Order: sequence, then C-alpha cells, then structure tokens
Amino acid sequence: MEAPFDIKEIFSPEDQPIVGHLGKFIISFFQALLQIGHFQSGDAKTAAAKKGLFQEWGHLAQRDREVSFIIRNHESTSVVLVYGILSTITPIEKLFSPDMADLLTPKVCDFFNRRYLSGFSLKSGITFEEFDCFIEIMRAPINPVEIDQTILEITEKLTAQRIIHATMVYAQEIVVGSEPLHFMTQMALTRFEKELRIILLHSHLTQEQKIVLKGRVFQDMLVPLSDTAILQEILMNCHLINLSGWSEPIDLEAEIAKGIGPNLLWKFLLESINAGIAEADRSLDDRLVLIAQKIVSNLSLDKMKDESEEILEVLLREKIVTLLEIPQPVLDRIYLTRKTDDYLQNKERYWKAVQEGERDEQENGLIHILPVLLKRNEFLSFGELLDRLRRKWQCGTAGEGNVPYEEDSEFLAQVGMESMRGTILSKIRDRQIPNRKELFVMLEPFSLFLCKALLPLCTDEDIVLRRNICKILAGAGEKGVADLIAFGNDHVRNWQTLRNVVMMLGEIGSSEEPAFNFLKRCNLHPNPRVREEVVVSLGKMQGPHVATILLKDLENPDMMIRSRAVAALGNFHPVHERYRKFMEEALKRKRRNEPETDEQVQIHCCLAIEKIARIDLMAAQYFEPTLCNALTPNPSALFGLVREKYHEKGYEVKKAICQILGEIGTKSAFPLVGRLITEKYWHPEDRARIQQVLQKIERRVGIGE
Repeated sequence: MEAPFDIKEIFSPEDQPIVGHLGKFIISFFQALLQIGHFQSGDAKTAAAKKGLFQEWGHLAQRDREVSFIIRNHESTSVVLVYGILSTITPIEKLFSPDMADLLTPKVCDFFNRRYLSGFSLKSGITFEEFDCFIEIMRAPINPVEIDQTILEITEKLTAQRIIHATMVYAQEIVVGSEPLHFMTQMALTRFEKELRIILLHSHLTQEQKIVLKGRVFQDMLVPLSDTAILQEILMNCHLINLSGWSEPIDLEAEIAKGIGPNLLWKFLLESINAGIAEADRSLDDRLVLIAQKIVSNLSLDKMKDESEEILEVLLREKIVTLLEIPQPVLDRIYLTRKTDDYLQNKERYWKAVQEGERDEQENGLIHILPVLLKRNEFLSFGELLDRLRRKWQCGTAGEGNVPYEEDSEFLAQVGMESMRGTILSKIRDRQIPNRKELFVMLEPFSLFLCKALLPLCTDEDIVLRRNICKILAGAGEKGVADLIAFGNDHVRNWQTLRNVVMMLGEIGSSEEPAFNFLKRCNLHPNPRVREEVVVSLGKMQGPHVATILLKDLENPDMMIRSRAVAALGNFHPVHERYRKFMEEALKRKRRNEPETDEQVQIHCCLAIEKIARIDLMAAQYFEPTLCNALTPNPSALFGLVREKYHEKGYEVKKAICQILGEIGTKSAFPLVGRLITEKYWHPEDRARIQQVLQKIERRVGIGE
C-alpha cells in the first residue's frame, strides 16, 4: 500500500512505524464490511481472507490500544476519524495517498450513514472468533423505521456470541446534554454508559472479570485523550450517564481519574488547576475543584514516576494544597519521590558521606525512601539500602542507647517495613517484574516478620511464587512453626496447601512436639502426595520416635511411601537392623523366577547409602557386597530368557549403584565397574560418569600405585 508522501510531517515518530499497517488494515477491514474483493459472500477464499485480516490486526494489537472509528457529519460533508491507536485523532484520508483517499473515504462514510453508525471500536484482546462474528453482525442492514428494535437485537447478538472486545455506537444512542457538547465528549459518555451496561449482560463473566472490564472501558477511551478541555467537559457531565443495574454504585469521577493517561493527567493538573486555582480564581466550578481534589488524592506512585519538577512544584504550592485539601500522605509521596530521585542520582556521593560519619539525619531519612524504591521497581537500590541499614542497626550504631537489635521485628519496625507490607505482597505477585527473584532473596531474612502476610500466597496459582514463598517461610525457623501449623489446620481439605506446609516444617526441621504431632496427623491424610511429603519431612527431624514411624512406613503398600521412607532413614545413625535387612532385600540380585523390587525403591536405597556414607563410611561399606552382587549378570540366565526383566537390573538402577560405588567402593568394586563400562547400552554422558566413578575409586584405594 502506498503511504502518504509527507508521512514524517503528518505523523509523530511514535506513530510512523504503524501508519502502513493501519492503512492496510483499514482497506481490508472495510472491504470485508462492504463484501468486496476476497470478502464477497460465498466466495471460497473468504475464510482465508479473514484470517489474513486478523493477522494484520495483530500488528496493531501489539500496542495494547483499541482502534476506534468515529464519523463526523457536517452540513455537506462527512469525515471518518481514527482514534485510540495513534497519538492524535486522525482523519482516515491522511493515512493514504490522495488517489486512494478519494476512492475509499466516500465508501466508508456511506457505510456508516446507511447503518446509522456513529462509531465502532476493536480492542486489543479480541479473539478471531469474536472478530469474525463482529464482522458478520456489522454487515446486517438497518431498518430506520425500527431502529430501536434493531439496535436491541444487535446488542443481544453481541452478547450471545460473547463478544466483549468490540463495540458499536449508533446515532440513536448518543448522549445529549442540556448544552451542546464536543463530539468526543458525547462519544466518551455514550460508550461509558453502553459498554458498562453490556458488561452486565454477559452472564458467563465472573464478578472479578466484570470489574476488570469496567476499568478497561475507561482506560480505552481516556488514555489516548490529549485535550484537557474535553476531559473537563467529560468530568462535568458524568451525571448524564445512566448506570442502573450495577449491584454496587460506580464512582464515575474516580474511575475516570484512574483511567486518565499520565500525560493528560499532568497536563490537566497544570492547565486546569495551576491556571484556575493557584491564582485563587474561583471561576472554575466547585464540582471541578472536588474532582481535581479526588484525582490528586488518588495519585499513584506509578503515575508520579516520570513527572517533571515543574509539576511537583505546582502540586506543592501552598494555595493548591489548601484549596484542594491535599492529604498529608499525598504530599509525603510527592516529597519522597523527589528525594528518591536525588538519592538515585547521587548514590555514590551519598554513601561516601555516610561512611565518613556525616549526614546521619539524612541517612535516617532514607528509611522512608524504601517504600518509594520498592514501588518504583528499584530493587537493586532497595536491597542495597535495606542491607546497609540492617548492618548499621545490628552493629549498634543506631537505636536508642546504641543497643544492637537482635530481633528482625524490632529492626523492621524502625525501618518502617510495616508500611511496605501491602507493596511487598503486590510486587511478589507481579510475574512481569523481571527481577522478582532479587526481591525474593531480599525478603528471606525477614521471613518471621512477614510470615502471616505471606502464608496465604502458598495457595497462589503461580508455581514459581509458591516455591519461593515456601523457601522464605522456611527461614522463619522454630518461631514460625506455630503459624505454619495453624495455617495447615485451616487448609486440611486443600492437599496442595497442606503439602506445602508439611514441606516447610521439614525444612525447618523442628523436633518440638507440636510439629511432630501435626506431621503424625498428616500421615493419615487421604491424599498420597501429602503422606509422601510427611515422610520426607520426618526424615529431616531427629529422635527415636521419628525413626519408628519411618521404619513402619517400609511396610507401606504404597511404593512411593516406601521409597521415600528408605531415603529419609538414611539421615539416621546408627543404621537400624530392620532397615539394613530391607535395603539388602531390595538391592540384591534376584533369581530368574523371582520378581524384582520396584526400581524407584532401589534408587532411593542408593541415595540413602550415600547419606549414610557422609555420616559413617564404614557403615555404608557394609552394603558394598550386595551392590556388587546386584550388578553381576545372572550366570544361569538361558538364551531363551534373555528378555525377561528379572535376570538383570534396570538401566536407571545400574546408574544409581555405580554412583554410590564411586562414594564407598573398594578394590573389589573396581573390576566390576570397569567391566560394566564396556556394555554397549550406555548413553555417552552416562558412560562418562561411570568413568569418573572408576577414577574416584582408583584415587581412594590407590589402585595401580
């Protein structure tokens, strides 16, 4: 497609890369609506053409913005505008060369007028099914005599097809005020009313999904908006919108405040508030003053991230603070944002001064910067500052009486971590933060203080989050056991959560009676995954009562329970006679007609012997003859029975036995492993590991010296 010759003059650098894709999409999309070209009804290529059109839409959807088309009818002419995807409202003819514009624009305007359309929008999340159905619904002709009934039927079709990422506005639906309104104000108010009403008609959506979509309605319309006069007009005419049907009242002004893009937000505050309010000019309506107050009071740190110094100065002016009654927390956020910028820009100079014992008061003030750093995703600086302050308190150079703090909770109370609890929870839930792992590491020393707040995250659907939360909470140690047990008792029916609690108790390794009794109860849980984790956790505790339970689990009919019990008992010393006999029986080479013990149990036996070797090498070497015998081929195996599974150990078991022989093997094991390495079935990487086993035995027993 031929692009405009003066594209660099017409469009901003931000918009230029997308102009070609947008123009191509508009041509193909309206061909589909007008049923011409490959989109003729009944044409065999229609399906493929629609898929190609949807792929072209994908280039636009990457901006996460909707594309809206709005018609403006004058006395003798009509113009169709593109809104949302570009940084400014743009007539579609500017996207094409003059010849193409002369050919396309009249047809597009005629399509809108024949169907009494004022505009329609496509949102970035639309699926191909929604896209396809939306095109078919838009093709339907409109009967001007029964326009209200037709609009109702179209709305019912949109709902029946579950189309939630596209919307149409008809001339009949436009909101009209007592005084003439700007056409964009009318379109915004109309869409707010219509889309909020349609959301309620989608019965398949949950309440949470409806709330998310409600916020998106305002963002889609307001984020691309750049005219403060239109924003003021929208805010002043919110009362024209009918929101009947929502179970809870909607604060339209608050929703609009949240939906405003950051560029327009600051422009609005500067132009509307600075010009009208800072000079005590009360010509602005009191309602607008209240709206401005609400916007300022709900400023988030995300929207304060890239603001200019000029805007901050405006917000801190005495007249604005007084007139808007800006709450102290908002003033604190503005102040801290500025102070944090100073800290980040001059960090090296700052630390040098602190190390030289200067600016103590300012370092103490850095405590209050921590929440700002965290909210702005400055994790490296957050961790550095937190660690610096922590070491300062632990060294006794701060605090009343220069007494070092022994408890994290006391240190955190000084740092103000309590005020950061909500931000911490929101940040570690955010999968999009690239360095979330760093935040997990930073929070590990404060596991006890955050224990109750982090426990509910053990049920989160994000497996990475669950694993890291379990790791953090395990660091709470003995003092966190009571909270863990209470949380586990509250979630007995949720086996995944209960298993995580059992795992954390195992990591803590508490030998206290409450933890042991809780694990005993969990050992009777109907879900085998919980019982398996109980066995693993018991293996990390001490005491004869623990060994008694694990020995009993060696007789459990569940193979996984037996195998985990074998591995867990490897942590105990001396080796119990009953345990020794079980492992010998599991590992020894079976006769031709004798069934082999499950491979998983045998592999766990090898892991257990490796643990025993770390405690007592002589005790582990007791099993060497059994292991060597298990690797010896069955001399009585007949040629006709070669394929039977009982004549020789499995591949994975052989690997495990070789590995443990590398830890405990003597001269008697060396020739056996050497013969085994010549077998053809080994993978190259496993053959290399066995070669390392031979070298370990050789070094340990001095073969060849």
